[in-house]
Amino acid sequence: FADMMKTHAPSTDALINDAYATAKEQERRFKAAVAKYNETRTEFVEAKNGGKHQLVQMEHFRVDSMLSVMRKIVNQQTKQKDTDTALHTLQQELERQTEATTAKAVLTRFIACNVAKYGEEQLPDAQEATLEIEYRDMFNSIEDAMSITLEINPHVKIPLIVPLLCGRIRDLHGFKTEGIFRKSPNKNVMMRVKKRLQVKNFQLNDENNVHVYAALLKEWLRGLQDLVIPK
Repeated sequence: FADMMKTHAPSTDALINDAYATAKEQERRFKAAVAKYNETRTEFVEAKNGGKHQLVQMEHFRVDSMLSVMRKIVNQQTKQKDTDTALHTLQQELERQTEATTAKAVLTRFIACNVAKYGEEQLPDAQEATLEIEYRDMFNSIEDAMSITLEINPHVKIPLIVPLLCGRIRDLHGFKTEGIFRKSPNKNVMMRVKKRLQVKNFQLNDENNVHVYAALLKEWLRGLQDLVIPK
């Protein structure tokens, strides 16, 4: 019975691959939900700004019409000859104020008063699809390798691990080294460097065995779940 259980029990690699596939699917759903939220938010903000623009235009027309009527009334009053010096001075001041007042100035003061009283409008913030738990593995897929790379440098076109490993192979004269890509390095040393890369520690100058980097490059290519050259 124990032998049967061992035969049918999933391997550690299978369990890891299943967990990775589940995490990847949840990440895709999460990013899709965030993208949908940001799209809806953008539509909301654009519609709100459009409504504001129309409202301002309507209020501008209304205030401008009111000011126009007021100017006509004041002008009619100032045309009448009045011996009262104080009244005449008041009429002149009203004429000057109405001529200097614009609809834009009235609306600007109105908005400033409302902002001072109620505060500025708070629009919903855009969201970023960030991962709280890091599960990505650059040795598992090109998608993960590129995702990690773009966080470091958004302008590159290939995963960082490729020029990093190739650079170390070149610097250690790997192209002239006998058995390059054939000889196997010390497994413990290789796994130590691999784990360092998996936690985004790219300082590799303390390991000078060129076969370690050649083996890691082969390991990266072999372990990819997606195709290097898409169909």
